Amino acid sequence: MFRTHFIALFTALTLPLLTTGAFAGNEAVLGQWNTLDRDGTPLSLVELYLDGDELNGRILKLYDENKQGAVCQECDGERHNQPIEGLVFITGLTADDDEWVDGRVVDPESGSEYDCKLWLDGETLKLKAGFGFIAQTREWERPAQ
Repeated sequence: MFRTHFIALFTALTLPLLTTGAFAGNEAVLGQWNTLDRDGTPLSLVELYLDGDELNGRILKLYDENKQGAVCQECDGERHNQPIEGLVFITGLTADDDEWVDGRVVDPESGSEYDCKLWLDGETLKLKAGFGFIAQTREWERPAQ
């Protein structure tokens, strides 16, 4: 009986520590990132931040001066005609080991919304977005300090 209580108490005390540790490792993705086009040219500055246990992302700045001040004309709902700078375009990612999974990302140019996940690969952040097997992976980098 003592052994059963000890195992239950040990599990109750250590399980939150284990999940907190896994979650804390995922916090390395927090902060500012440059999104990159296929050639490695920075397109925008985004911020990844926590809202409770979920990871979200907002566009802070568009580097193309011709796009600054643009609005999300093709977006649906509350995002429709909202300025792209300041737009929350990634929502609902949850920690899963060393990845953030089960989120949604909006392409502000087309208004299309996709399933997404992201993870760190060394110093590079990778965002995979699409539908099931049809997906693209984009790389992001930290801005120069």
